[in-house]
Amino acid sequence: QVTTYRMVWKVANSLHEVQNLQVSAKLPDGVTWSERTHVDSGDIAFDPQSRTVTWSLNRIPLSVPTVSATFDLSITPTSEQVNQVITLLGEANASGTDSANSARLVQQGKALTTNLDYDAIGRGKGLVMP
Repeated sequence: QVTTYRMVWKVANSLHEVQNLQVSAKLPDGVTWSERTHVDSGDIAFDPQSRTVTWSLNRIPLSVPTVSATFDLSITPTSEQVNQVITLLGEANASGTDSANSARLVQQGKALTTNLDYDAIGRGKGLVMP
């Protein structure tokens, strides 16, 4: 049975304007990209060759404290994945430039799984059911 998950990436900005922000992560085999996306700012794209999702923003002004991007991913678990947690999205890598001092900003996020570690309601309920 196909199950669709909505991924949400949020970037908070509280110190200086950020320029050339890019957030990216790879989809594992067995995870399907959906064209259903929404971004507060910038563009989001999926490269099927590298299986990479990339969200690009030219800038985040200091007057904008948070921006987000959402996109849907789907899985159809196999019988071998029953009673297992499935990785939906690899580690996210974010990078940009602090416009005040030209410092390179880099951050890495954890891989996202069916265990929904960031979801207060769904957390810990990620095992694939038979």
